[in-house]
Amino acid sequence: GHWVRDESLHEMVRVKDMLPSNGPNGTRIEYDIWYDLGDEQTIHGYTYTDVLNKFVYLRVANYKITLNNFIDSVRNTAITEDGENIFNDLRENNKDKYKLRRSRDRNDYVIFFPGGNIYNKIVDEDVIEKEVALGAKIKLHPITQDTLAAKIKHRFGKNNVIEKNISGHNILDGCEKVASYTNSEMCLIGVIKGKEVKSLGNGGNQYTYCALYNALFDRWPELSLHEGDTYQDRFKKILSDKTNGLIPVECEDPQERINLYFNKFKGLTHVAPRNRSD
Repeated sequence: GHWVRDESLHEMVRVKDMLPSNGPNGTRIEYDIWYDLGDEQTIHGYTYTDVLNKFVYLRVANYKITLNNFIDSVRNTAITEDGENIFNDLRENNKDKYKLRRSRDRNDYVIFFPGGNIYNKIVDEDVIEKEVALGAKIKLHPITQDTLAAKIKHRFGKNNVIEKNISGHNILDGCEKVASYTNSEMCLIGVIKGKEVKSLGNGGNQYTYCALYNALFDRWPELSLHEGDTYQDRFKKILSDKTNGLIPVECEDPQERINLYFNKFKGLTHVAPRNRSD
């Protein structure tokens, strides 16, 4: 997008250009789409997108494989100096991708809402009502239609809603507790900044950060947070694992991480979809 800082954009493009044009057996590697044919032993394609203005995020187009990949990072990776450095860089240098007004108000607990295109699929308004009763404020997504904004204000009270043109990053900096949905990077930024975080609404597995959220946030009962385990540490482990497809564009050797990722799945059968109608 046009909003990324120039040097990040330059790095992003450079790393995207390192991706092979196809996976094994002619499987496609496509930008910013998602499909899942539900077959864990066969790879039908790969997708990639950019995350936090800092990463190229490579995924097998299969939710289960992608989730297990991240769970594997959390379980089996030791935090490296590299992982620590990437994490600290994120904490110091996280920029807002929308150019929005700063807010003068401080709110303890903020829920970052999705945009209108997925609102009905992912938001359970009864759940939100309970959170608002506990003092949560709702931050409208920068891309929210006026009719939806009016509906949200009517349902939850105008004084509980933060306008769409106020900077989310600015709001996040000032709060203690952050909640968001799996389409949003806000809980990831919350973890990076040491906030209390809550992942809301599962909404199937089609949203960008589903696998990442579900590996980080206790969606695998045998590994919910235990003594001495923090979301920060989990994220650092994910950043320390060079094989999981989350590729920091400013790391020393992005190509190495790309190769390690594709090597990981070499042994699985690859079938190029003849005609994907999604």
